[in-house]
Amino acid sequence: MTEILGFGETVTRDGQPVADVAIMIKDRPTYISNIDGKFEFAPIEGRFTIEKIEKPGYKIVSPQLPFVAQGETGPIRVVMEYDEDDQQRDIREKGRWLYEEAMRQEQQRLYGDAADTLIIRADLDPMNVRWQFETGKYMHKYRDYKTAQAFYNRAIKAAEELYGEKNQYLARCYELYGDNYFVWRVWGEDSVMNYADAKNYYQRGGHFWYSLYGEANNHVARVYFKMAACWFKLENNTNAKACLEKAIETLQNTPNPDLKWQQRIYNLKQKIEA
Repeated sequence: MTEILGFGETVTRDGQPVADVAIMIKDRPTYISNIDGKFEFAPIEGRFTIEKIEKPGYKIVSPQLPFVAQGETGPIRVVMEYDEDDQQRDIREKGRWLYEEAMRQEQQRLYGDAADTLIIRADLDPMNVRWQFETGKYMHKYRDYKTAQAFYNRAIKAAEELYGEKNQYLARCYELYGDNYFVWRVWGEDSVMNYADAKNYYQRGGHFWYSLYGEANNHVARVYFKMAACWFKLENNTNAKACLEKAIETLQNTPNPDLKWQQRIYNLKQKIEA
């Protein structure tokens, strides 16, 4: 079944995107705006009520809450403005500077220095979920999988505390957790148990994506593919094929399917059937 998704954007008064804004809709998980300020959500039978919109250091200008709509999916334009004290402003500005410094250090191939800088940024505000998982992604990129796991754990803990048991950050972080275990030979070079762990975390992430957007979307299809890759590594081609078929079916029912993942799905399918 294809879900008709609603969509919107979170911006400042002058139209600049605001990332990581929590959009809390009645009887739905918590949705989070992306780095470009855009967000998607799944109404219930075409109806939805936005009960709360929040981000630390900001206040909402519009729309007036609760925002109730029926038969309408967007675009919803959320306008925010700064509402931070001196400490919040100092943390935000220092965090921005530290991230830019880390990226400069990476360009100079000072990878260890960049990692240290990102850790300082993450420690600056442990409740900033993005700062935690971005640090984890950097550690993963340079194969420090144990440290990556630690920062993903921090992100998950903060996301649960801030946004409850069902939210978009949890979907993202558990999928990243799976990516980390897929390449981290935590049980030794001769063991394949890491793929079993990765599969379990992908499945958990997939449940969150399903709760957010329903059964037909690129996120769920991507997770089915990743689970198939785990089964393939575990030499269980029957389950791998079953997951790939689910991935194909999901993409067929998804508006604007991700062609990159579609190609990966068919490539793995051919590899298994060869």
